[in-house]
Amino acid sequence: MNGFDIHQNTLRLEAIVASELSVLLEQHSVGSALNVEPSAGLLASLELYIPSLLSRYYPEWKNETLDGFFLETAQRIDSITAEFIGVCILMSDQTLTPIFISLTLSTLHNSIASYRVFLGELGSGHLGISRPREKVLMTTVARLKNIKWSYRIGNEL
Repeated sequence: MNGFDIHQNTLRLEAIVASELSVLLEQHSVGSALNVEPSAGLLASLELYIPSLLSRYYPEWKNETLDGFFLETAQRIDSITAEFIGVCILMSDQTLTPIFISLTLSTLHNSIASYRVFLGELGSGHLGISRPREKVLMTTVARLKNIKWSYRIGNEL
């Protein structure tokens, strides 16, 4: 796959994520918790979209995907922004690791205008991410400001 194909794939994934996020935000008021089922289409799309974003900055993410999310919190921040905090699973070795995602829709709701993604806790495991520990499980919100993230990307960092 060449760079153009990867870019086109990311744009397609982005359109899908934007559409699913738009529907989700319409169902909730500003400031409220978002009800996101583990089997939600948005989360399935994020399993591919987040690695495609990471691969723009980190070549080691070219062949990586995610294999699910366990959200501790999901919230509608404003009319076009949502934040998701929890843990995710790396497909390659099934490592459970913390994740923070902030997505802001474009004014037309057909693309992502801005994003921030923090993923993984520094360690010596695959992709420089620590192996799972008990405190990783469902404590990401409490530890958010103290996590030494392996990967930090965003067009609004």
